[in-house]
Amino acid sequence: MNNHTLIYLSFITIGILQGNWVFLANCHLSLSWMPQLDKLVEQLQVQKTHPDFRLWLSSSPNPHFPISILQSGIKMTTEPPKVSYDSIPHTLMYVCVLASDLTREYFRVLRIAY
Repeated sequence: MNNHTLIYLSFITIGILQGNWVFLANCHLSLSWMPQLDKLVEQLQVQKTHPDFRLWLSSSPNPHFPISILQSGIKMTTEPPKVSYDSIPHTLMYVCVLASDLTREYFRVLRIAY
């Protein structure tokens, strides 16, 4: 067990006891430790933990990342949305019309106020 593994385990253990949130970033860079993390996540499902404890993991896609970890957690992605370039002119036109309507309303309110 290397120093990083001991640090990870100590943070997780303290988090379990005190109800801290633990964030392990870039797990895809520590693939050698993933089998241990997999066992730990499996134990967390049956172990009594502090109700406020949360374990957050970040990773880039990697075929060697344990699927069981992915299956046992809630997944969030930060992928950019798919844009339909056909809808851009319509969207821009809507924004321009909305902006011009807001500008007219703003000047109407100013005219009434003064």
